[in-house]
Amino acid sequence: MISVEQAKQHIKASSLVLKDQKLPLSDALGHVLAESIYASFDQPRFNNSAMDGFAVKHESLRSASPESPVRLTVAGEIAAGDSASHHLRDGYCIPIMTGGRMPEGADAVIRVEDTSGFNHNGEVMFFAAVKPGANIRLKGEELRKDDVVIEKGTLITPSEIGVLATFGRAEVNVAKPPGIAIISTGSELSEPGESLKPGEIYNSNLSVLSSLAACVGGTLEFTAAVRDIARDLKATLNQAFSCADIVITTGGISEGKYDLVESILQDLGVQKCFAKVAQKPGLPLYFGTKPNQLVFGLPGNPVSAFITFLIYVAPAIHQALRLKPEPKLQATLAKPFKRDKKKHRFLFGHIYEQDGKLMAKPSEKLGSHMLSSALGKNAILESPAGNEPLEAGSAITATPLPWLKPF
Repeated sequence: MISVEQAKQHIKASSLVLKDQKLPLSDALGHVLAESIYASFDQPRFNNSAMDGFAVKHESLRSASPESPVRLTVAGEIAAGDSASHHLRDGYCIPIMTGGRMPEGADAVIRVEDTSGFNHNGEVMFFAAVKPGANIRLKGEELRKDDVVIEKGTLITPSEIGVLATFGRAEVNVAKPPGIAIISTGSELSEPGESLKPGEIYNSNLSVLSSLAACVGGTLEFTAAVRDIARDLKATLNQAFSCADIVITTGGISEGKYDLVESILQDLGVQKCFAKVAQKPGLPLYFGTKPNQLVFGLPGNPVSAFITFLIYVAPAIHQALRLKPEPKLQATLAKPFKRDKKKHRFLFGHIYEQDGKLMAKPSEKLGSHMLSSALGKNAILESPAGNEPLEAGSAITATPLPWLKPF
C-alpha cells in the first residue's frame, strides 16, 4: 500500500504522448492550445478613434466653452474601415466614427456631444476644449507585434476564441484529447431503465464516469458493463485497449472471490504500478500501464469511483492535454471534518465566500455507497490521517469540482 502522494507521482511519471491536431476556430472551444500564439501585428494596427466625434488639433479648441464656442471648417469624413489617407490642416476638423483611422495632423478626438453635431453646413461649433491624445486608441497600445498573446497549454474559452479571431486565425493547433474507455464490472448491476431483479442494483458508475470524462476533457471511445465472468471481461478489455488511450474499470479490484480485474489485466500485458492506496474512500485503487496507454482500476462503490476519478484520472487526462494544473484552495471549515486515523480522507463538500473568507462545509454522509453525498457539493475536501476530527475554524484543502464555480 502506498501513500496518496506516491500514487500521484507514479501516475504523473507515466504520461501519455498524443499527437496534436489542427482544428477550425469554430471547433476549438474547450480544447487546449498546443502552440503559443504570437501577435502577428500591432493591436490596434493603427491609431483610431475610440468614439464618434471629430478629429481635431487640440490647440484649435484651447479656448472653446459653452459660452465661447470655437468654429471649425469641416473637411471630409472618416468612417470605420475607410482606407483613404487624410490630413488635417489648421482651422479644420474631420468627422470620424468609432474605429476610424486617425488622420495625419490630428492629435485628439472630441465627442460629438460637445459639438453642434454631424448635421452641419460645412462648419461645426465646439463647446469644450480637449486634451491631446483624448479618445484615441494608439497603435500597439494593447499588444505589440510578436508579443506572446496566449501561452501553450491554455484552455480555449470564448475569450481565447475572440483573441484568435482578432489576429485572423482561422485554424489552431490543439492537443488531441485522450480517448477514454470505461468498463463497469459486477453481476449485480442492471442498467437504468431495466427492471431490477432481487439482489440487483442500478449501474450508476458507468453514467457518472462517462460524464466525468467529458467534463475534464476526454473523448469517450468505448463503454461497457460486464458481469463477473472472466472470458467476458477479458474480451471486453481487449476491445477497450484497441481503441482507447486511457482504460478505466470500476469494481472487481479488491480481495473478493469474483474480483477478477487485476489478474486479467496482468494476462493482457498491463504493467502494474500499484493496487492499494492509503486513503478513504478508495483503498483498492489499481494503476498500470501498457505502451502509451494508462489503466485505472477504480473501486466499485459509487462515491469511491467518483472521487478517485477526480483525484487521479482527471489529472492524468489534463497532463495528456498539457493543460496547466489548477491550484488547490485553502478554506476554513465551517463544520468539523471527520478524519481517518490511518488513511488520507476525502469528502465531498461545499465551499463558499463569507466575510471575505473561503469557507467549507463537508458532507455529513460518509459512506462510500452514499452517492447522494455529492448532491449540491462543488468541491472535494481532503485531510491527512489524524486521530481527532478537524474542528470548525481549521484550515482544509479544497479542490473545486471541474463543472462548478468554487463559490
